Amino acid sequence: VQSLRFHVIGGCFAEKENAENFVQELVAAGYNASIIGKRKGLFAVSYSSFASRKEAVEGLALAKNHNSKAWILNQ
Repeated sequence: VQSLRFHVIGGCFAEKENAENFVQELVAAGYNASIIGKRKGLFAVSYSSFASRKEAVEGLALAKNHNSKAWILNQ
C-alpha cells in the first residue's frame, strides 16, 4: 500500500465544524476531500492526497482553479 504523503491543502480551520463544512463543499464540487488532521492547532482540509509530488503538483493545478491559496503539504 502506497502512503499518500502529499496533500493539496485548501484551508486550515480552528473550528472543526468549519473544516467539516469546507470538506462537504469540496466533495460537492467533485474533490476527494478530507480532514487530514491538526497542524499547528488547526484542522487541515485536503482537496485530495497523493503518493508522489508529481501527482500532487497536478492536483494542485486543478485545486488552484477553485482556490488560488491552495498549497502542498508533505507529511
